[in-house]
Formats: sequence, structure tokens, C-alpha cells
Amino acid sequence: MNLKEKFKEWMTKQKKEDGTDYSLNTINSYCSQLNSAPAKLDNIQDCYKISIFEYSDLQVYHNVENIIFNAPNFDEVNKNAGNQALKYGMLKYEEFLAKLQKDRNQPTDNLTDQLTDLLQHTHNLILHGAPGTGKTFLAKEIAEKMGCSQNEIGFVQFHPSYDYTDFVEGLRPKNQSGGEIGFERKDGIFKEFCKRALLAMNVSSVSDNFEQVWEKVVDYLNEKDFMDIPLLTGKSTFRVELNENGDGLATRTYENGDYKKGEWIQGKSKFYNKEQLYNIYKGLPGIPSRGHDNYRKAVIEYWKKNFGLVDYSVKEKSESESVKPFVFIIDEINRGELSKIFGELFFCIDPGYRGKNGMIKTQYQNLIEKGDEFYDGFFIPENVYIIGAMNDIDRSVDTMDFAFRRRFAFKEIKASENLGMLDELGEIADKAKARLKKLNEEISKITELSLPSSYHIGGAYFLKLNDFEGDSNERFQKLWNYHLEGLLKEYLRGTENAEENFAKLEKAYFLNKNEEESKDFS
Repeated sequence: MNLKEKFKEWMTKQKKEDGTDYSLNTINSYCSQLNSAPAKLDNIQDCYKISIFEYSDLQVYHNVENIIFNAPNFDEVNKNAGNQALKYGMLKYEEFLAKLQKDRNQPTDNLTDQLTDLLQHTHNLILHGAPGTGKTFLAKEIAEKMGCSQNEIGFVQFHPSYDYTDFVEGLRPKNQSGGEIGFERKDGIFKEFCKRALLAMNVSSVSDNFEQVWEKVVDYLNEKDFMDIPLLTGKSTFRVELNENGDGLATRTYENGDYKKGEWIQGKSKFYNKEQLYNIYKGLPGIPSRGHDNYRKAVIEYWKKNFGLVDYSVKEKSESESVKPFVFIIDEINRGELSKIFGELFFCIDPGYRGKNGMIKTQYQNLIEKGDEFYDGFFIPENVYIIGAMNDIDRSVDTMDFAFRRRFAFKEIKASENLGMLDELGEIADKAKARLKKLNEEISKITELSLPSSYHIGGAYFLKLNDFEGDSNERFQKLWNYHLEGLLKEYLRGTENAEENFAKLEKAYFLNKNEEESKDFS
């Protein structure tokens, strides 16, 4: 069964947020777009214009996904796909690859239990070690062990350009009426995550189907172009359409009141974006709190009568109910400038300052409007746990800010601790384990490398054997030629005795028959 067939089978078992199944039409639409849409994208290299189903490695797919999402005409291709099938199909395919790799990277229960217990006691944990040892998937396994659902797990990957405005909050450009560009304060990914965690601490259940109704409305407007909304007074109606970006509504003015699609008078429109409508739905003022709130209220009332929008309600959590943990995972945490990303959050990430005792004023505190959960100041809820994952050779642990280090527990994940992931290689699994063990033993002997264990080869590299055809010897040769040889040469570049040490590593990898048949992988 190829990846496309496996993906289709997996999709039939998935549920939407409202608990319903994905229809066969939706699944087929996702598969069609994943197969053909990349070829329609502009300004990306031809090597990325192939079927998405050609990618089986999650790390590679993450890079490709980023390139595709940033293609200049991605939004146009995604819109033409209908119901954003390209975007949502790619996100589901990412989940699918993650599930595949989680299944094959299953750590030992003892290690998972040990690290879960450690995280519960420290709230902050960093998993570090050599590349390819399964640290990121182990982090997700810990979160699931703690009982977290997908909505209760956050994920981000740091990089040198990542900063405070991405992580906490910052100003973001926004289309305004008349085609002008303005700026608005937007929560970063971590602050949004903390809001969800805070809600879970205080609320037992929420009645809210806004997202599902919004999708219905978008589908309706894509087909019918507009809908007429009665004013709250009932005296007349006003017409709404999708705005040009498809992420909000607009009431437009036409010459002589004669509707002609796409021919409205510029600069004479009223706009109601999705966020403003959602605030009205929850009983809050639109943001900004002035403007067209009565129109927004009329829209919400119309949707309740005609599109099944339920009344928004919140059930407070009783003292006897347990609080769900929320786990936020930061991949490659050491590749970001931590002081630039966390800023004043260094104080409240300390486990001793979780909750309101650690409240701080953020850099954009004066722009936060009333009704926001963190109007009085930001804090990290007690039910938030943070796991960082890092490759030691990307940047030494010793170079991390000491103020940051003392707030986290550190655990090295060694290549030898997670060899179970290689069992999926079938009949060549034992050969792969033997070669990995022998190669890493030889790496440990190279005194020219500081912290040799940081340069060990993790099991994830050997999973690439699944990508090659031929007998076992041919597949191991290809793995060496295409993935290991260049990596090991880069490790040794500039060190003394580089050629001699490389020859030793090559000899260790290409075992003799007796060594290859050994099954002692401890």
C-alpha cells in the first residue's frame, strides 16, 4: 500500500472538531490537491512541484510545507481548490506523517514514564542529545502520557529569525477599509496556548460551534455571492459578501444600488472580520470596540436562525473536577535567541512563579483591550508544561543563558536508548542496529570531537533505509553514500587526523559478517 492509499485509509478514521467523519468527497479532494497542486505554484524550485505523497520523512516535509505555504500564489491556488483543500489537506498529511513516525519511534515505556514524572515535578524539561534520537516524538509521547489531546499540545520550532512578536505578542499588518494597511496587536503562539490552558482551568465545558458555522457561511457565500441580513430593528436589511481575502465579511456600495459582482465602489464599504464577529458571539465588544457592532450583532442573530449557530455558553469548573494539563513543545529550542524570544517571560516560566503570582506586564500591555484574559497582566497558568528539544551539536548546551538553564531540567536522550524504532525495518533491523552501535562506538573514540556522544548517529537516520530499493547491502551502501558519508565528513572537518578517523568510521559501518550477525545491542 503506497502513502496515498495509507493516507486515505487513515483519513477515514479521523474526526472533525465537531465529532463528525470526513466525507469521501473531502478526502478525495485533499488527495487530489496534494497530488497535483504543487505543480501550480510560482517561484518555487521544480523539485518541490511534485506530489506531496512523495514525502515520507516528517522533517523533510516540514521544510517543504514551509516553502509551499510561502509561495506567492499559494492563497490563489488554495482558494481555487475549493474549501481550502490544499491547505487543510497538507495539515492533515502532516498529522498523518507524525502518526507514522510516532508509531515507529515508540520509546520504551520506562523512559517515557521516567520523563513524564520528571516533567510533572519540574514543569520545564529539555531533551537534548545527538540528532535523530527521537527527542521530538518522545516529547509528544510524554504529552500524550499525561493525558493531553491534540488541542492540549502546542508545538513550535525555533530558528534564528524567530522573536518575541512571534512567540508572545506583537504588531501585525492588517487590511483596512479603502485598501489601506494598518497594524494591530496580535497574540503570539505561546500566549494563545496559555489562553486555552487558562480556559481549561476555569471552565468545565463550552458551547461554541462558531468555527463550524463559519465554514458553512463561507461555502454559502462562495456559491451564492451574498446574503441579506435583517437589521436588529427589523425595518430593513443589509447585504454582506466575503471580503477580498476570504477571512471576513463586507457590506459594499454599488453604483445606483445595482449589484454587479466585483464592481463595487472602492472606499465605501463596511467590514466585519472573523475575529470581531467571534467577539460579538461571545458577548464581547468587537475589536476595535467602536464601529459597526450593531451590524455584527445582526449577523450573529441571522446565523443563529438560519445556520444553526448555538448560543455561546460557559460552564464553570467545580472544585472537584481535575484540571487538564497542557504541554507546549519547542523543537530546536537552542537555535533561537532565547532572550529575544522570551523577553520578560524569563520570570514567569520559573516553576515557582506559575499562575498569578508570576504576573508581568508585557511589552504591548497598553494595547490590550478590556475583556482579554490577560488585560491586567500576563502569567503562565499552573497547568502549562514546557518541553524543549535540541541537538547538542547545533549549539552547545553550555552557551545557553544560565538564567534560562536553571529554570529547566535537562535529560540527554542517547542513540542507544531508542533502538526500538528500527524494528520497522523488518528483516534488516538487526543489521541496522549492529551497524549503528558499531559506528557510534567508533565515534566515541575520536578524542578530537568535544562531547563525542553529541555526534552519535541516531536511529532516525537508519529509517531512511526504507526509501531505498535493492538487497540489504545495496540499501546500506546508498544510506552511506547519500546521508552518512557527507554528515560524518562535516563532523570531522577542521579536526586533526580527519582522514584517518573517517576511514575508521567507514570501516566500522561496513561490518564483517560475524559482527553483522551479532544481536547484542545493549
